[in-house]
Amino acid sequence: MNAQVGTLRRAALLAAVLPALLLQAPARVQAQAQPVAAALVSLQVTTQAFDTALPWNKQRERALSGNAIVLRGERLLTTADMVKNANLIVVRKFGRFPDFPAQVVLADYELNLALLSVDDAAFWTQLAPLPLRERPLQTGRFTINRWRQNGRFEQGSGEVVEYRVGVTRYGSMDLPVL
Repeated sequence: MNAQVGTLRRAALLAAVLPALLLQAPARVQAQAQPVAAALVSLQVTTQAFDTALPWNKQRERALSGNAIVLRGERLLTTADMVKNANLIVVRKFGRFPDFPAQVVLADYELNLALLSVDDAAFWTQLAPLPLRERPLQTGRFTINRWRQNGRFEQGSGEVVEYRVGVTRYGSMDLPVL
């Protein structure tokens, strides 16, 4: 029963965030540079994992920096690796202070995705969900966006050279794999 609940949660998380993983074509992103900057936040995470040799002890704290995208419903999407064993998660909008505390709503380490929430209503002002494509980009160039640690917004580009979709068996469910 618990395995089915976990599998259903994973499928629900995948269905909720899969559209956010689809990339935009560069012309649209360039034309909407401000909305993209308003849909990307920087993360500062303090983590402390348990020592695998002595599981009653913890390892040294580590500080990680990364990014998350703003989704509809006042949620943030990042990688699960980013928030694994987190003691403290703070987010910054537009790469600048102040910091706002965030909490993990749901993390799936197999999909490597995590949804975060921020309780402070002031955080959500001036932010907007990322404008997304209706279908995945199968060929062509796309834009990569991120906030640097120094607070600068940076854009780069990439190119889709191969796009494959398959199905993998996961417990009692077949899940799509990109």
